[in-house]
Amino acid sequence: MKTPLKSPPAIFQRLVLIGFRGSGKTTLGKELARLLGWNYLSTDEWIEARTGCSIADFVKREGWPRFRLIEREVIRETAEARQAVIDCGGGVVEDPSNMETLAKNALVAWVDAPLEDIYQRLRGERNRPLLSAKDLRADVAENYRRREPLYHRHAQVYVNTSENPVEECCRLILEELRRASVQAGQVAGAGAGAGGRSRK
Repeated sequence: MKTPLKSPPAIFQRLVLIGFRGSGKTTLGKELARLLGWNYLSTDEWIEARTGCSIADFVKREGWPRFRLIEREVIRETAEARQAVIDCGGGVVEDPSNMETLAKNALVAWVDAPLEDIYQRLRGERNRPLLSAKDLRADVAENYRRREPLYHRHAQVYVNTSENPVEECCRLILEELRRASVQAGQVAGAGAGAGGRSRK
């Protein structure tokens, strides 16, 4: 049994996973949480617990705009957690306020996979609603292409779950988490050494 890794400095208390549905965020998030000894939080699971139904049923009944409002509330709550790996829904990046909230004292990792692999992983699922009236393949392609630059903009580290096994993806993310934590700690230390004045 592997022992949890040493937790990074307090300045990074959260690891945020973004990426399209079917990219492998859940599998990776649970393994990262286990390795770090942190909590695993899924925003989709929180939303389902709050609404009392699956996301597919809720969207069918209330629509996407209402879903996004609840998602924003859940993001604000999960972003207050300490020592947590937060697995975000694929569309979280489309609301700038979500990413502003999530990025505070957190490392943001983009979990990705080729479009065809994402499509194949989603084919058998029935509890995920389409974002448009198109078929699954067209829906995935259209929404991925719209979100891809947003994932790129907000992520500090990138992993591809089709190119690397789970263990390697975790290693890459944790390596960046440690590096960023050390760098942030050095910056904070330098500020304290200069009389604690923040840079304007």
